Amino acid sequence: MTRLHQKILKSITLICFAMGLSSCGKYFSEGSRHDPVPETFEKPQTETLGFADIKSQVLDKYCISCHTGRHQVFENYQVVKASAGKILARINSPGPGRMPPLQEGLLPGLEKQLLTNWIESGAPETSNDSNTLPKPKVYISFQEVKDKVLKPNRCLTCHSQYKDYTTTRNDISQILGSILSKSMPFPAKPGGEALVVSEGQKEFLMKWINQGMAEYSDGSSYLKTTTELKPNWLSLRNQVLGPKCILCHNSFGLRSRGIDMSTYQALLGWAQTNPLLFNKEDPHESHFIGALIGRVDEDEFFFDPMPLNISADDVIKEIPPATKEEIKVIKEWIRLGLPYSEDDI
Repeated sequence: MTRLHQKILKSITLICFAMGLSSCGKYFSEGSRHDPVPETFEKPQTETLGFADIKSQVLDKYCISCHTGRHQVFENYQVVKASAGKILARINSPGPGRMPPLQEGLLPGLEKQLLTNWIESGAPETSNDSNTLPKPKVYISFQEVKDKVLKPNRCLTCHSQYKDYTTTRNDISQILGSILSKSMPFPAKPGGEALVVSEGQKEFLMKWINQGMAEYSDGSSYLKTTTELKPNWLSLRNQVLGPKCILCHNSFGLRSRGIDMSTYQALLGWAQTNPLLFNKEDPHESHFIGALIGRVDEDEFFFDPMPLNISADDVIKEIPPATKEEIKVIKEWIRLGLPYSEDDI
């Protein structure tokens, strides 16, 4: 080999070595099998997922399979969409209200993220907007639902909070489930025969739900976004008195013990016959407050703490008591003179 050949070969070798170092540097800079693998959580892609996907991948596996009766309404898209906020709160709750229940373990991370992302993206029904059904020209209104389903079956007598559109829509899962499982309507007397919601009424309610639960016949709705408890009748009825007191104290059946709170006028009528019921000067001394906290007044008037959960009745057995914050707002309501709405304050 001549000296010239040796120089050429040496140059080629140096060039190849330099190229090798360059490619190795690129290889190691982008990560190699010798680099530590970073722990990443790949977010599931939800932009192409619809309700059918969420139902098959999450609800069927971790919700519907464990729930029977009234919880079967999770088969319905509109019910799940209306309950989306509650579902999100329950799967993230650290307390006993968490779903799945504490004893069942957490919802797996991937499924939880999948469900969360779907809800936060608006809970779309389909993965392709072109597949959505055409919108109806005329919508069933909430007033029609009240007139044709809720009023005839005395739902609004015991559940006066369902006179309110937002409250009804937020609780539609419970309402529909109770009707389909025939646990509601309730009998007038414990152990008695209950009214039966007709098939036509069920179909009418389902049609309203499937149309998107509009408040007005043109398809529009005014859904209140705040749940702040305020010292007026409407706010207290929808959030406290309705679910905790009027369930029993209404004009229907024997559970009221002669006390009707189902309407504002009925409550004022009760106050007229019982002057000690509301003490505007000292709300804490009101008999109404005494009944909520349970006490014996100086006049030796004894109060059972309300709600009164007794096994002798067949109403809900575990109605939660009024919280300290709720009682505080009720006292302010009494001090203000029992205003009906915010406009009266």
